[in-house]
Amino acid sequence: MKPVPAQFVPQGYMNVGSVVPFMGNHLVDLASPEFNGKRFTRTFLYGAYDGRLTFFEPMITRDSLLETPNQCSEIKLPQQYATSGYYPRKYCTALDAEEGIHKVFITDFVYRAAPAM
Repeated sequence: MKPVPAQFVPQGYMNVGSVVPFMGNHLVDLASPEFNGKRFTRTFLYGAYDGRLTFFEPMITRDSLLETPNQCSEIKLPQQYATSGYYPRKYCTALDAEEGIHKVFITDFVYRAAPAM
C-alpha cells in the first residue's frame, strides 16, 4: 500500500489500514467524534489508491439523517492537490419531504491548481 504524500492529505487525516477491495484505502479524520468517545453520526473520508487520492466519501448514519436531515459540514482540505481541478468544500444532507427522500451531496467547489512539477 503506497502512502499518499503528506501535502496531499488534509491535516488530521490518517491511514488506518481501512482498505476495501475494488475501492481502495480509506483515510479517516482522527478528530471526528467517533474517535473521541462520542457516537458515530457523520464523517467525511478520503479514498486513496497507489499513493493518490482517488475518491471522496461522506459517511452518514440513518439515525443522523432522521435526527438532523438538513445539515452541511465543512470538508478539511489538503494543502496541495496532485491534479488541478475543482474540489468540494462542504458535504450536505437535505430532506426532500415532497419526494420523501434524503439527498447527500458535495458542494461549494473551488478550483485548485496542482504544483508545477
